[in-house]
Amino acid sequence: MDAQPRSLPELQEFPTDSLFENCFDGLAEPIDDDDFPSDLSSLPECRLIELSDTLFIELDSEMPDLRTLERYQTVCDELTLRQNNRGVA
Repeated sequence: MDAQPRSLPELQEFPTDSLFENCFDGLAEPIDDDDFPSDLSSLPECRLIELSDTLFIELDSEMPDLRTLERYQTVCDELTLRQNNRGVA
């Protein structure tokens, strides 16, 4: 089977921008005490992933907030718990 590269007009037919349209709106903004939710179980998985990405970026900064590592671990624990509850390990 010969693979043919797609032309630019063919590639533009697939609207990839809309797939995750509002999922990562707050990415890389520092998370204040007021912004960090006290109950992670009520958040959708998309928001948890957004939080973990934001916290990871903050951990990689020169002077991360001291609570960042604890919050990152808490979000990761919630995501792991949800995966285990679905039977995916």
